[in-house]
Amino acid sequence: MVKGNVETKGWNNEEINIIRDFVGKKRIGETFYFVQNRIVDFLGEVNSDRFPSVEWRQHPDFPGGAILDTGVHEFAALRHIFGVIDKVQAFGRRQSYDYAPYSVICVNMLFKSGVIGIFSFFCSGKEMQRPLIGLRIFGASGMIYLEERNCGTVNVAHNNGDYGRIPYRPQRGFFNELLNFYQAASGNEPISVTPEMEFGDTYTVLQILKSIGTDEIIWLDKEAEYRPDYGAIHKNTARETRAGESNFN
Repeated sequence: MVKGNVETKGWNNEEINIIRDFVGKKRIGETFYFVQNRIVDFLGEVNSDRFPSVEWRQHPDFPGGAILDTGVHEFAALRHIFGVIDKVQAFGRRQSYDYAPYSVICVNMLFKSGVIGIFSFFCSGKEMQRPLIGLRIFGASGMIYLEERNCGTVNVAHNNGDYGRIPYRPQRGFFNELLNFYQAASGNEPISVTPEMEFGDTYTVLQILKSIGTDEIIWLDKEAEYRPDYGAIHKNTARETRAGESNFN
């Protein structure tokens, strides 16, 4: 259960639900591509009370180290927004530290929906320029921008000059997952993120590491089962409304 909670957080955060809603309803027209940059100053946070401070993350005994441990959330979110991944091509810069085999990875991604994108993860430094690169999604009539997961605002800019700032509550992934588990146990809705989908997120990172090691393009999701049951999840009107479902028109 704990491992499941960790790996599915990307599917349950409010900002990701909002972005998925805007992309799915074509609020910025047809989506063409995205860029996302994620940075963790691992060495700078070793002596803090944050993510890198625990021994098992500094000397992991699983493939990828921090790339898997952190990256799985990001790829879960991207699969939630854009759907099934067709194939990936990845490159990495080697380093000698135990916490991750690469200081940075860059991944070219093609989704079965036709969306393409570039994801980069840098775990050995800082991004000093503001605003951060973050997640930027480009569509035919505008773009969506999320600076980082704790900023509290999803920005939507339209080509005609209109601009929107959509607030959300940061770090609600665990809450929403536990709420869904309670509602599922009560018979009100299905489990929204199944073990198969969790496996799909982890498998994505493992195949990206394989692409780096073999210098090959890797095909990923062959089936669409790695997706939540979106149809049934809205049936229970008594529970707390999640951002991105129906709050914004």
